[in-house]
Amino acid sequence: MSENGRDRAPHAYIDDLSGAGGTWLTSGAGGTGGAGRADGSGGAGSGTWWHAYRDVVPRWFETYLEVEPSASLVRVYEPEYVPGLLQTEDYARATIAAWHRGDPPERIERRVELRMLRQRIVHRRSDPPRLWAVVDERALRADVCDAATMRGQIEHLLKMSAWANVTLQVRPAAADAALDPVCLLRVPDRAYPDVLYLERPADALYPNEPGEIRHYLNILNGVVDEAPPPEASAGILHRLLDAL
Repeated sequence: MSENGRDRAPHAYIDDLSGAGGTWLTSGAGGTGGAGRADGSGGAGSGTWWHAYRDVVPRWFETYLEVEPSASLVRVYEPEYVPGLLQTEDYARATIAAWHRGDPPERIERRVELRMLRQRIVHRRSDPPRLWAVVDERALRADVCDAATMRGQIEHLLKMSAWANVTLQVRPAAADAALDPVCLLRVPDRAYPDVLYLERPADALYPNEPGEIRHYLNILNGVVDEAPPPEASAGILHRLLDAL
């Protein structure tokens, strides 16, 4: 990563927040299992809001977990799965179990709990982020869970897509070949650049050069253009429900 100017993020942004005592970085007694609150309203203390789940958090995901609760905008493209911030508990459990075969049930459940805690930022009353998600239609047909779980997931997407801070588009199966997943976090302090998160099967990348950010922003804009407008999403989701 570059050491100059706007290319400091995401690590410098985390350091600055931590030094300023940002409440979303602290842990307190009010959180689940002793963890701080992911909705940005946690109390004073030491560590991070996800500290109680550190045994199931890979090192490469720590930076993302630190930045996500402070984002004012979350843009995500997912070709194969529903984005984590929009998953139902049952869908999360099915996909996590598929990725972590052989893990004991208690570790699967801890990962599910953490994912559900992350969703508090979308539901918070004060300044929730805008979540703009583009999901490939094939992700809603994939054999990642049973029909009942997928039905519940699609019904949940229908409900969430009506929220004022959520924009959902479904990229059609006839679109160009699927791309790799991309997530962009934009923090309110524009002294810092957008934070890119590129998850891979065994790790993740955080490109932060201006040219890289522009490249992946163009990808996100491209899948938006390929998908029907957000107001068409309900009809597509109802069609997928009827096909189950």
